[in-house]
Amino acid sequence: MILGGDDGGIAPTFIEKPKITPNSTGTIITMRCRCKANPKPTVSWFRGTTLVKESSKISMRTVEVDSDIYDLILEIKVSSLSFSYKKEVRDCRAANIASMFI
Repeated sequence: MILGGDDGGIAPTFIEKPKITPNSTGTIITMRCRCKANPKPTVSWFRGTTLVKESSKISMRTVEVDSDIYDLILEIKVSSLSFSYKKEVRDCRAANIASMFI
């Protein structure tokens, strides 16, 4: 794994623990974590070993909140609260993985 280079880039690094927040009615679960990276990271979410894809019930966003700081967000419309997800953040230098369980 290469953690940087002469290009001044930053390999993806989680800088805050993942947070899981339901909305007030429990119908939408938001999974969020923060990472530092440059360039903007490519984010993949997994349920077990299955790649999660956007749908009418699942939305994914990567939001730049500061210079080289990103919120990685997965929102799920749910009817049951028994599942686990993991995310993989990568760029050309490195990959980083964190898991969240509900």
